[in-house]
Amino acid sequence: MGVLDILNPIKGLIKPVANLIDELHTSSEEKGQLSNALAALQFGIAEKVIGYQLKVLEYEGKLAESRRDVIVAEAKGESWLQRNWRPTLMLTFGYIIAHNHIFAPMFGLAYLEIPEKMWTLLSLGIGGYIVGRSGEKVVPKVLQVIRETRTKE
Repeated sequence: MGVLDILNPIKGLIKPVANLIDELHTSSEEKGQLSNALAALQFGIAEKVIGYQLKVLEYEGKLAESRRDVIVAEAKGESWLQRNWRPTLMLTFGYIIAHNHIFAPMFGLAYLEIPEKMWTLLSLGIGGYIVGRSGEKVVPKVLQVIRETRTKE
């Protein structure tokens, strides 16, 4: 969803009102005043929506930063286990997948059962890492573009 896609429902509400103004049996001046008031209302709503979207992006940026801080704190931790539990877990998952798809068929070994909860944990682990890293890189740039756009207006 793009930043301005949220305005589509607003346009859907405003258009019937604009059509009604065109159909009114009043002077051109009154129609113009009503049209201007409607345009001002539409602009005000759009400005509020964009402001809320900016707040959501800022929140997502802070969330990505806090996730990063947790991972950095673990990586700088005192114990070996604290620093390495995530990589060890992901390597274990990687081994199970490689065993089932490469080693078991190649050497006639028994397949390792993969419980559904393990797949969920794997998805969260990899997805969280990817989303966290992406958010960490993308959100600040998006915020910068939005701020630059707002200062030009």
